[in-house]
Amino acid sequence: MARVQIQSLVKRFGGTTAVDGIDIDIEDREFLAIVGPSGCGKSSTLRMISGLEQPTSGHILFGDQDVTRLSADQRDVAMVFQSYALYPHMSVRRNIAFPLENMKLPSGEVAARVDRAAEMLGITALLDRRPRELSGGQRQRVALGRAIVRDAAVFLFDEPLSNLDAKLRVVMRSELKKLHSELGQTFVYVTHDQAEAMTMADRIAVMANGQVQQLGTPEDIYFRPATRFVAEFMGTPSMNMLEGTLLNNDSGAQFSLTGTVHTISLGISLATERHQQSATLGIRPESIALVAPEEGMLRGRIDLVEPLHPDIFISVDIGGQMLLVRTNTSAKPVVGDEVGLRLETGSLHLFDADGKRMDTSTAAGGSK
Repeated sequence: MARVQIQSLVKRFGGTTAVDGIDIDIEDREFLAIVGPSGCGKSSTLRMISGLEQPTSGHILFGDQDVTRLSADQRDVAMVFQSYALYPHMSVRRNIAFPLENMKLPSGEVAARVDRAAEMLGITALLDRRPRELSGGQRQRVALGRAIVRDAAVFLFDEPLSNLDAKLRVVMRSELKKLHSELGQTFVYVTHDQAEAMTMADRIAVMANGQVQQLGTPEDIYFRPATRFVAEFMGTPSMNMLEGTLLNNDSGAQFSLTGTVHTISLGISLATERHQQSATLGIRPESIALVAPEEGMLRGRIDLVEPLHPDIFISVDIGGQMLLVRTNTSAKPVVGDEVGLRLETGSLHLFDADGKRMDTSTAAGGSK
């Protein structure tokens, strides 16, 4: 049983709170990614799960066992770090076998486990080499091999792909996903790269300022972000944010863009007693279409065109607010042209002044 429960976990370093009372329930055999910017508390959380750091307060359970005060060697975990941490004087075989030798396992079992891990990772031909003779990707596979031979209940990964080039990171992402499926164990993966989290994880915990902003599937995180932070952090390029005033009356909610004459009809009624309040309207670049000026819900002027084929990214100035459009149009947009913007029905996200999501489930109906 490798269910991991994190309960009201707090970690303080002097007067700084790195982790601020988080709760995460990781299911047996689940692949959970913890993602967020530098300093959000994700690595501190992982180190507390591993036993390398002791929490200030709160509890960590593996199954029904409270392991909060147990040391790292008393927990059934294997960890892969950002640095490969290979012994340069040892062969690949000895590097992988090292934790098993420390466990005093029989030599026959050690050899069998090393051979199985090497075959799984495609590094059998490298077993007699030294780390200096390996590429970065090969060294990362050796570090993974050293972890998986332990046959631990929980595997912990602290930004293991950060030192690899972009092309190799894509390859290693697919290999890690395959490895999770083959091992059938619980994976907890920390990264600042939202693409890694979105492509590999069953669920994602998005952290900021020591707190979990949202915990959900990649689809939940992307299509229904719980906060403005999640909406802007997850997705490349980032979600557009338009500032304005939310008007709520008997005819439904409307959003008036600051600095413009545009008002968007949201087509919903909000459960709020306030008839007017500051708010932010979010929409992803791929959910906007360029149309003729008279046909758009919004109207603006092209400020910048960035070809990144097959897509083209177009920045449109709407009364001082910028809106990024992602399109693959065959037409050649020209800087300075006036254009209309049609916002995709069902793709609007509304956030209040505190950055929390407001219900926009029935989406935009039009503009005036």
